Amino acid sequence: MALRYCFLLILSIIFINFSSFSVSDQPSYIQEVAVLQDAWTGISCSGSSITAINLNGLQLSGSLGGNLFNLFNLKQLDVSNNQIAGEVPALLPPNATHIDLSVNNFTPNIWFLATPMPYLEYLNLSHSSISGPLDNVFSGFPNLKQMDLSYNQFSGDLPSSFGDLKNLNGL
Repeated sequence: MALRYCFLLILSIIFINFSSFSVSDQPSYIQEVAVLQDAWTGISCSGSSITAINLNGLQLSGSLGGNLFNLFNLKQLDVSNNQIAGEVPALLPPNATHIDLSVNNFTPNIWFLATPMPYLEYLNLSHSSISGPLDNVFSGFPNLKQMDLSYNQFSGDLPSSFGDLKNLNGL
């Protein structure tokens, strides 16, 4: 029962927020839930808690939903190498340690960075069509070790909060 709840929660938080699916050679997500109640590729659960979402390279399109913040037990979110557009959600999973949104088509903002994420160690927004100035938002990431913002169109100077990234060892 807990796994079924986990998958239904995924559908309500993530998938119905995508405007279209084009997952090649895969059954529809509803069929997938019915068939794979005990193991769903890319989704990891512990009881009724979602702990990891890895939907890398599934050709998903649409936009991310705004309810990701409600996934308090989510540690890893990887939706890289898709065709996701729209804004990066204002609130991402607050306890995540690994977020990879790279190689997508987001609109030019990264306002979600204003939300402190004290456990975040890895952030990848490379190749995501983000542009404009970087705001002074990096002091909310005391444990960030790896960050990739390459191949975007940022402008202006580095914000002073970059100096707060004391654990950063890869940029």
